[in-house]
Amino acid sequence: MSSEIIILCIAAFAAGFIDAIVGGGGLVQT
Repeated sequence: MSSEIIILCIAAFAAGFIDAIVGGGGLVQT
């Protein structure tokens, strides 16, 4: 696994985590 994929995964997870908190848990409710 290349470092680029790892960075993208971390960035996507961080963005979703922040969005879930700021957006009122959008990812949790689904």
